Amino acid sequence: MAKTTKLTVTTAVGTFTRTTARTYSHVVVVGPARAEVLEAERLIAMQSLQDQIARYAAAVADNGAASLAAERARVTRNGLTPEQVESWLARIADIHCGASQAKYLADAQASLAAYEAEGPVTEDRGDWTVLGWSGRFDLAEKLASSSSLDGWQAVARFRAVRVYDVATGALVRQHVALVQTPAVIRQQKDAAHRTFLRRARRR
Repeated sequence: MAKTTKLTVTTAVGTFTRTTARTYSHVVVVGPARAEVLEAERLIAMQSLQDQIARYAAAVADNGAASLAAERARVTRNGLTPEQVESWLARIADIHCGASQAKYLADAQASLAAYEAEGPVTEDRGDWTVLGWSGRFDLAEKLASSSSLDGWQAVARFRAVRVYDVATGALVRQHVALVQTPAVIRQQKDAAHRTFLRRARRR
């Protein structure tokens, strides 16, 4: 088993550590999260909650009848016998009934109210954090300029991306990421969700 060592890199934006048996020459750090990206994500989340509220309110109004009818049609198409269909609907009736939907509605309304009370995001937020470690400068540069990362790792979420020398902690290169629009952010979220589903199906 290879011997591990603890790397400690002290930079102008913080100290970063890693325990590893590999040799790294550069560390890529990102920060802080852009205000405009955080605000776009807030607006997307609010729109999603508004859509949920509309669905839950409709389910409360008809006591889940439309939702159960849609579920009945779905499981019937999947080849379940009439007895199996009725058994399945009885098991999930509580989830679709008005009382359960009323709770989901209240939770969604509370979440939306919290976003509204928070107000627009006008300042960058968050600390500098490690995006990755590299054994060569060209690999660090490739990571720093990558546009294929999802979620919090999406480089364009951050105000700046910096490459530091592990041995000295000196700044080697700074990148300024491109600004993302709400539409691009939504596309990235959708792509990340599709990737998650594909991976889940392979398990």
